[in-house]
Amino acid sequence: MNYSKIEEQIGKPDLFLERKLKTAHMGARIFTHGIKNQLLSTRVLLKRTKNLLHKESIDVDKLENNIKALEQLNEQMLDRMDVLYRTFKSNSMQLKPVSVRQVIQYALDKTEKFPEDIFLLVKEFEDKMILADIAHLTEALYNVIKNSIDAIQAKNSDEIGRLIIDCHFESTWCVIEIVDNGIGIEKKNINKIFDPFYTNKNTNYNWGVGLSYVQQIIKSQFGYIRTKSEVNVGTTFFIFLPIYKTDKKINDSKF
Repeated sequence: MNYSKIEEQIGKPDLFLERKLKTAHMGARIFTHGIKNQLLSTRVLLKRTKNLLHKESIDVDKLENNIKALEQLNEQMLDRMDVLYRTFKSNSMQLKPVSVRQVIQYALDKTEKFPEDIFLLVKEFEDKMILADIAHLTEALYNVIKNSIDAIQAKNSDEIGRLIIDCHFESTWCVIEIVDNGIGIEKKNINKIFDPFYTNKNTNYNWGVGLSYVQQIIKSQFGYIRTKSEVNVGTTFFIFLPIYKTDKKINDSKF
C-alpha cells in the first residue's frame, strides 16, 4: 500500500522520492566489531610468524601462508573502512525508476578482480523497472556477490566454483537470485547471518558484516531478502523488490 501511494506521488519517471537512511549508527557498530575481530586474528598470525622466524629451520610454506592470510585480513579491513565511509557519506537515498539489468551490471562492474577460478553465469531475463537508489542498491548487490565469492573460496574444494545470477518476476515483485556453491550455512545459523554481530568463530569468514548493511538497504527500498542454504552445497539469496509500473520502454540488450 505504501509503495502504491509513492507511485502515485512520483507520477513520472524523471521525478524521485527522498528517503532517510538510519544506517550510520549501525555502520559504526559493524565496523568496530569487525575490525576488533580482525585485529585479534592479525595478532595471532604475527605471533605465529615471529615464532617461525626464531626457529633454526624456517618453514617457508607456513611463512608464506601467514603472509597471505595477513594480506587478506588487511584487504578485508580496508573494505570495512570503505563501507563505514559510504555509510556516513549520505544519510538519505534518492529513489527513482531504474532498470534491474543496469543495477546488476553495475554491481558486477564493482567486482573488478573477479576470481579466475570461479565460473560466473548471468542468466538472460526480461528487463523491467524498479524504484530504487541505484548507488545504494548496487552497493547492496555487490556485498551479496562478494559474500558469495568469499563462501566459495572458504570451501577449499577441488570443485569448480560457480556463481549464478538470475532474475524473474512474480506478481508485483522483481526477484533477484544470487546462487553459489560455497561453504554454505548451518541451519541453526541461517537466521543469524543478518545480525551485525554474527561471526563464524572457526574461521576469519564473517557473514554478518556486509549482509546486515544489505538488509537495511533493501528494506529502505520497500523490499526484503531471504536465504536458503545447505552446508558444503551452497547458498541462494533471494532479493525481492517491487516492480515499478511505467510505460517507459527499456533497451533489453544482453549482457
